[in-house]
Amino acid sequence: MEQLVQAIGVFVNPQSQSEQVNQADKYLKNIERTKECWLLALQILEIPKGNFQQEVYLLAAKMLKSKMEYDFAQLSAEEQQELPSKLMRIIQLHKEGSRGTQSSLVDAFIFCYLHMYDKWPDFIDFMKSNFYTDPSMQNYIFLIYEYLPDNVYSTTIVIDDEHRNKMITYFKENLQKRVVEELNLIAQSQNINEKSQYSLLKIMSNWVDFKTNSSLLSVLQNHAVFNLALRSMNNETLQKYSAKTIVAALRQLKNQKEQLEYKELFLHIASFVFNYFTDCERAYQNEDYESVQNYSLVFSKFGSRAISQFMNPDSIDAACEQFLLNMLKVTKYESAEHEEDLADFWIEFLLKIIVNKDANQKKILTDRYTVLIQDLLNTCILKSMYDQEIFQLFQEKNSKEIDNMKEEFESKNKLRFHMKELVNNISNLIGAEQFIRYCAFQMQSNGILEEIGPNYPILKARQLESILSCLNEVVFKAKRNEPILPNQGDDGNLGDSEDEEDYREIFSETSKTHIFDILQNVLKAQYVWIRLNRTILNLIISSSDFLQQNLEVCGLAFELIVLHLETPLVTDLSQSGFEVLCRDCPLFVQKNIETFIQKVYSKMMFNYNIIAGISHAICATDECISSHLISLCSPYANDILNYTKLPIEQQNDKEIIESLKKPIKAIKNIIQCVPEREQQGAFPHSILQEIFKQIWDVLKFIMENKKNYTSLIENIVSVIKQFIVKMNVDFDIFFIEFLQQIIILFKHTYQSGILYIIEKCVKIFQNSKYHEQFIPYLQQAFETLVETTLQNLKSINDYTENPDLVEDFYGFVGRFLKYFPSIFLSSKFLNNILSSVQIGIQLQHREAAKALFALMELLYEIISQNHIQKIQHLAHLIEPYKNSLINQYTLQYNVLLFQELSEVPSKEIRQYIYDIFIAQISCFGSASINFFYPILQNIKEDICTNKEKDKFCKILSNLQQQQMDEQAEDEIADFFVLLGERFKKSYRRNN
Repeated sequence: MEQLVQAIGVFVNPQSQSEQVNQADKYLKNIERTKECWLLALQILEIPKGNFQQEVYLLAAKMLKSKMEYDFAQLSAEEQQELPSKLMRIIQLHKEGSRGTQSSLVDAFIFCYLHMYDKWPDFIDFMKSNFYTDPSMQNYIFLIYEYLPDNVYSTTIVIDDEHRNKMITYFKENLQKRVVEELNLIAQSQNINEKSQYSLLKIMSNWVDFKTNSSLLSVLQNHAVFNLALRSMNNETLQKYSAKTIVAALRQLKNQKEQLEYKELFLHIASFVFNYFTDCERAYQNEDYESVQNYSLVFSKFGSRAISQFMNPDSIDAACEQFLLNMLKVTKYESAEHEEDLADFWIEFLLKIIVNKDANQKKILTDRYTVLIQDLLNTCILKSMYDQEIFQLFQEKNSKEIDNMKEEFESKNKLRFHMKELVNNISNLIGAEQFIRYCAFQMQSNGILEEIGPNYPILKARQLESILSCLNEVVFKAKRNEPILPNQGDDGNLGDSEDEEDYREIFSETSKTHIFDILQNVLKAQYVWIRLNRTILNLIISSSDFLQQNLEVCGLAFELIVLHLETPLVTDLSQSGFEVLCRDCPLFVQKNIETFIQKVYSKMMFNYNIIAGISHAICATDECISSHLISLCSPYANDILNYTKLPIEQQNDKEIIESLKKPIKAIKNIIQCVPEREQQGAFPHSILQEIFKQIWDVLKFIMENKKNYTSLIENIVSVIKQFIVKMNVDFDIFFIEFLQQIIILFKHTYQSGILYIIEKCVKIFQNSKYHEQFIPYLQQAFETLVETTLQNLKSINDYTENPDLVEDFYGFVGRFLKYFPSIFLSSKFLNNILSSVQIGIQLQHREAAKALFALMELLYEIISQNHIQKIQHLAHLIEPYKNSLINQYTLQYNVLLFQELSEVPSKEIRQYIYDIFIAQISCFGSASINFFYPILQNIKEDICTNKEKDKFCKILSNLQQQQMDEQAEDEIADFFVLLGERFKKSYRRNN
């Protein structure tokens, strides 16, 4: 104990040297993992206060809490039975200790109870006999009751699932209601001051909000603490947890059946809620926005639970209408803090009307609420206006300064986000056509398009931007073809998936006509306001796929885009808008192709958005490809060809060599837009062959003679990849020569993109008519590239320094395994590949890990029962391969994979690892126990209890060879997920 106390003293002493602190920290972490830590922590805490520094007691309490959380299984049954009485003695000794010590002891007490709930004396009787009799223990009473429900579902506490499920059932069916009843007695039997009221409300909100059945509601109506919550919404100190308690109760009233069953309770709550609007108005006038937010939380949840009243035309009375008007009034408050809760209510309100299957009732409700909805829409558009200060800043700042202010922008405009979401739902209800017509009316009736020109007032500019921004939300949603309904709410009854409409179906031709009218009016002028121009450009981009229907508007849109191609802060949208509009309005571009080439393309030949835009338009029809593709590529091809005509000294000039990247990248961007067609001889493969033939010799020359120019080689590899993808099997006329050239290049440059190209070729040329002819060349390529790569990947340092090479290498190997398994299985480097996987597992790089783990899963899938029939002809290769996996590698892989899990990789990587384990089990069936049992034996009980290990091994033992039913697979998957979560908690604990 003395050594532990000394280590704690060094660790907490600000005068200690860093080396001493590190040693003390190491000792404390090591001792905390041992069983001895139980004894030492209990011994320190059992020594009366004053014998040690307060920090010693605090760290000892934290250690005890940690042991209770993770290492309870270290104790024998007898030692566990002694814990409750020991804990009570310690709590008594530290009833006046620091808040931190008390909090850790409360956690330790709760964790102990959760482990032993079925062996513990009756919880409430235990609390009464040990805590209630001593007034100085009141703080512990409140803390235990407050923290207990939060920990019941916590997965950080190492408890096996069977015990946890039984415990949760006990809480839901027994303890929850009894604790809530006990809180009522505490509130009634003692002289409760405001501080105690605050604690009781915190406790009450936690227990009422605990996942349960609705029987708890029967005790709430006359409950002292619940009524305290209802009465205390105007109390600044108690308001926050009063609101949470009320909302928790309303959350339990999930549907109309429960509201009818507990009608008196619901009306009791309603009688208070209606009076809160006056208090909320007072708080708003006093600029007490935190209170407004608390009231809004209650209003929103109450409105949600009363929603059925608003949806039944026969039950909409004056009280309903007044509530909705009051909600609208609060929504209009100029404060963003409360808007999210109110927006949630209005969205649910609107959706309930939208999904109503009774067409007649839906029309009655829509008509009944027309004025309300219009007022709500006015409010949304008004509150969607950009903050004026930020709006002005777009005129004064450069793009870098604007980017640096992003967080400030988001903070000042978060209200705008909530309002736009509401706008979306209003448009869903009233229909896109009516919504767009309304936007046009707003622009006209408010004179927003008057005074347009260089001196356009900032207020009108903000109003116009707001309307166009809301309009853009609706158009953009239509363009993405999104369903109009979001996920179901917490009551699960917003409508079934089969009720969802395709938003595009209700975006009619009339709606498009209105959009044309709006754009025509807006685009007839030029605006100085940068933020407004950005929104106009966004609307053009969102409307691009139907602008071609109106050539006049399309022309105006292109004029605006071209005008701003080089305008600061608008350049990005203008250039991407040009590309999008060219892609979606190709007929307009083709009709005016000469103008586009002269006015735009010729001036910005190396702007890749412009190149892509023109290329998209040209590649939209075969006729246009035939007429223009070669001429589009020619200037860049000539730049490349001219290089070899230069004198030798200029060919060696660094700037000239680097300048080749531009035309090569330009051709890549053009070819990228060509449609992919897989058939042999398909159009425009012959044109692509002609273009590629023109530049191939120069590309070969550069690859042979300028290998050291890595970036240039990357561009060459990239453009060749595009030609291969777009020519598909018709690249075969170049393939053998290309393969030989690329192997030589790889030996010199180790360019990872080369592996990626071969990977693409493998997939493409499995379908070529020259398939058999290519196999020897592919085999040679595989052997050479594997050998060369592995010569450069010998250690974990090599892997760490070359993650792109690792990623492309394992993707390349996986592709051969999938499409040409004979080449993979017969490779003389097969064992080298399987061995290299052990190093690869240790690499901390997400993309490389994905490629590696995808290959690992395939290593086992290829010889699984589902796959084996496809490669029976390779039986002579499969058995030695399978034996290598079993005898040499799988156990070693799993040791490393479990090590990787223990170091908490990303969720995505964890799932890859689980999939590998499942693939192994599918492959080897009951024999797979040999690859898990030795590892599980070395895993500590804070990660996996002996009971859980035995259960998992039993599942594996019961599997038939290579057969796993759905239930077994689910149980195995759940086991690995549980381990992943436990490793994650343990990692946080130890770091």
